[in-house]
Amino acid sequence: MSLTHQNLLGLLFAENQSSLIPTHNSILAMILFVVVIATGLAVFAYLMYQRWQILKIGKYEDRFSNFAARIKNVIVVAFFQKRIFNELQAGLMHALIFWGFCVVSVNSLTFLGEGFINGFHLPLLGPDQILGKFYGFMKDLFEVLVLIGLIIAFYRRLILKPKRLTYSFEANLILIFIFLLMISDFFMFGMKLNAGELPQEYGRFVFASAFAGKLISGWSMDAQETFYMVNFWLHLVIFFAFLNVLPLSKHFHVITSIPNTYFVKLTPKGELTKMNLEDETLETFGTSRIEDLTWKHIFDTWTCTECGRCQTYCPAYETGKPLSDKEINQNLKHHIYEEAPYIIEERKKSAQKTAETSRQDTATQETEGQHSRSNMIGEVIKEDTIWACTTCGWCEEACPVQIENIGRIIDFRRYLVLTESKFPKEATSVFKGLENNSNPWGLGSNKRQDWAEGVEGVKWASENPEFEYLFYVGCAGSFDDRNKKITKAMVRILNAAGVSFAMLGNEEGCCGDSARRLGNEYLYQTLAQTNVEVFNNYNVKKIITTCPHGYNTIKNEYPQFGGNYEVYHHTEFILKLINEGKLKLKNPVNQTLTYHDSCYLGRINDIYEQPRDILKRISGVSYKEMPRHHYQSFCCGAGGGRMWLEEHIGTRINTNRTEEALKLNPDTIAVGCPFCLIMLDDGIKDKGAEEKVKVLDISEIVAKAIE
Repeated sequence: MSLTHQNLLGLLFAENQSSLIPTHNSILAMILFVVVIATGLAVFAYLMYQRWQILKIGKYEDRFSNFAARIKNVIVVAFFQKRIFNELQAGLMHALIFWGFCVVSVNSLTFLGEGFINGFHLPLLGPDQILGKFYGFMKDLFEVLVLIGLIIAFYRRLILKPKRLTYSFEANLILIFIFLLMISDFFMFGMKLNAGELPQEYGRFVFASAFAGKLISGWSMDAQETFYMVNFWLHLVIFFAFLNVLPLSKHFHVITSIPNTYFVKLTPKGELTKMNLEDETLETFGTSRIEDLTWKHIFDTWTCTECGRCQTYCPAYETGKPLSDKEINQNLKHHIYEEAPYIIEERKKSAQKTAETSRQDTATQETEGQHSRSNMIGEVIKEDTIWACTTCGWCEEACPVQIENIGRIIDFRRYLVLTESKFPKEATSVFKGLENNSNPWGLGSNKRQDWAEGVEGVKWASENPEFEYLFYVGCAGSFDDRNKKITKAMVRILNAAGVSFAMLGNEEGCCGDSARRLGNEYLYQTLAQTNVEVFNNYNVKKIITTCPHGYNTIKNEYPQFGGNYEVYHHTEFILKLINEGKLKLKNPVNQTLTYHDSCYLGRINDIYEQPRDILKRISGVSYKEMPRHHYQSFCCGAGGGRMWLEEHIGTRINTNRTEEALKLNPDTIAVGCPFCLIMLDDGIKDKGAEEKVKVLDISEIVAKAIE
């Protein structure tokens, strides 16, 4: 006799039971069992088919190359939960639930198989086999861990209530479903042990199930059989209810998150996509409709867990700007669901039209009963939201499922700039300056090398074409009075180390970072192609730059235009010179320092330790770390072209960061970015602390140490 699923179902229909365990199977019960499974799977398949139809609306994007790298990312990020542990409590909760589900999923197959075959188990996982005993222990262990994770989850949602989370009945329902699945499984295994269906020694391995069985061991066998039946049906119905709720809810991420880590962007983090501006089939540029999104953009909206981590250190969100990547994903997802049926239907009708249909008839068909669609930009995503982003990279760094937000926002900007000619008024002068003089300050391009007047050791490429390194000065280092001092410091450092270098002077142009990130892709490509042509004419192989934005653009984006170079940020290069013994830090710099991580140096290009290593090697330096540092560093507010735009909403981002630095009572705030220097310098002045605290570039501090 066996207390298997199909026998258990027979309890509903069996007659003349003469023993505590059912003695025969019920055909009707088996039919009901099959119907539940078939219905559950059919509904799930239909829901997934609907999602597939929606996904096909998006434009094609290749996310299938480099299989090995993608699988590695899945293992590290999805299965080992690398990013989720950036927040210990929430990370532990989620990891316990996730890992538990991975282990328990094998048990779910066993659960369904036993409904058809008495004593069914997967190969080598029988209760009398060594591997089966090990799995039984792991199953119970992880089910207990899942319950612990659920307790943490309920505590966070019902007691702590972090403001970044999205709260809903649906989320609590999913947690209740998971709880009931774990509890019912414990009791079913426990009752099997009580009924002798499993070897008693197996109870030492399925310890939690054995404990559940002991709780009801005093019940009569009839009562246990009835309770088993209740648990079985509860488990079965909840299992398929849970499965089919997922595609209909925010918890669709349970299905899409692992694939999303497979489809991750493998190109450099700081690289934006290159638009084909010569495509004559394009009616608009950028993204303004669902059809402009790629399938990966749509997939990202489904994968958003609504955890709100993207908001934690978002400079726009934290200073009262109307930007939340979580809300962007939510709004886009709902918009896609609302509009997708009409788009799919329109495409079906279009496919059915024959070549003989007259233009007049076509126009009539398209006009009649046409659905009035919402505007993605303006109604779904506000323009202020689009322009608030500094492209600092925090949202993408924080996202546990690797959703890509920045490129999508830039595509919205591209549409506004290139198609609608709509952009903040301050950008007008920036674009004009870049177009006419190849710099956002709008100063004459023939003044680009004026900073060098009276400076010793200046070398121009036109006069010294046989150089090893091109020192790309950049717009800030050429035109901004404060940043000219950094350029001069770098010239002293390079000469002191005996580096073979030269500069382009008036032949140099803007790297184009601000133009591209403000959405003016046409202007960016013009600037980039001009620079690449000049670089290649001089046979440039190695480049040094003091600006992380220029560094990122030249290193990660110029290859799109045939510009492939070995690029160094000046902090990397200075440390290289120190390590090679070419630069001696002889003089002490008796200052208390803190260092501000530039977003485009740190999060975007993973350069964190080089600037710190330089500072810590200088005698006399007392170093203090700001609370938000390394990958959690807070933006200065200048990235994404925001350097040139006013902040009309909320508080100033640079003020937020400056206040954090001032709490450490430093003598100097060290930076490695000209934009950061300008923004923090302004913040210091706004706080009236310019007499007490200085903002210095790493190169300026090093120049003092070698004098």
